[in-house]
Parts: sequence; C-alpha cells; structure tokens
Amino acid sequence: MKYLSNQQIFNKVAKHLLNQNEKATNIQETLCYYRLKKNGKILKCAAGCLIKHKHYSRSFEGRGVGDPDVSRALQKSGINMKNLITNSLVHRLQTVHDGNDEPEWHEELKRQGEFLKLNLRVVNIT
Repeated sequence: MKYLSNQQIFNKVAKHLLNQNEKATNIQETLCYYRLKKNGKILKCAAGCLIKHKHYSRSFEGRGVGDPDVSRALQKSGINMKNLITNSLVHRLQTVHDGNDEPEWHEELKRQGEFLKLNLRVVNIT
C-alpha cells in the first residue's frame, strides 16, 4: 500500500480545516466527531478528513485516533499509523481541531508544521 507522506497529510488536514472553518462538534460543543451532519453540511475533524468513506464507521465516534479500529481505518486509508512520526502528526493535528477554536487553527497549524519541519507555503501558512 502506498501511504501519504507527512507533508501530504499536513497539507490535506490544513486545507480541510481552514476551508471548513467550523468544528465538527455537537451543539454543546463538548464532543468532537470524525464526521457530523450539522446545518446541512458534513463536518469532519482533522483525522476524520483522512479516513476514506468506505473505511469510516459511526462506531468510531467518541474514540481517539489511538483506538485500534480508528487506527486501522486510517491505515487502510493510506495513513501509516505504525510510523511513530506519522502517528504523532495525526494526534497533533487532531489536537489542533479538538483543543482550539477556529480562529486559532491557523497559528496552531503553523506551530505544528514548524515543529515537524514541514513546508508551510504549500497551504499558505507562513
């Protein structure tokens, strides 16, 4: 299987979050979702946008990316969760979505990208 590079993962998630510009959370904003239908849109979190539709299950909701089933779905979707750096990147990007409000995403993505020495220009985060 061909896996996405860490740069490709970062690009995909950064573009997704900055374009969506809305958290995939319930009305009380207490729980983040991999996929959530809200106001006629399908919202996805940072890890949710990496999981291909055919590998997604509603049973993932409420579980972290370290959960074996979620990790397996990411793996089948081309994300090498067995690689420690990639695994860390997915966790970090998930934290950008779950732990910050939308206005902070740009700065947090920049911080994570710089930490991992990724090219920020590709997604216009400089």
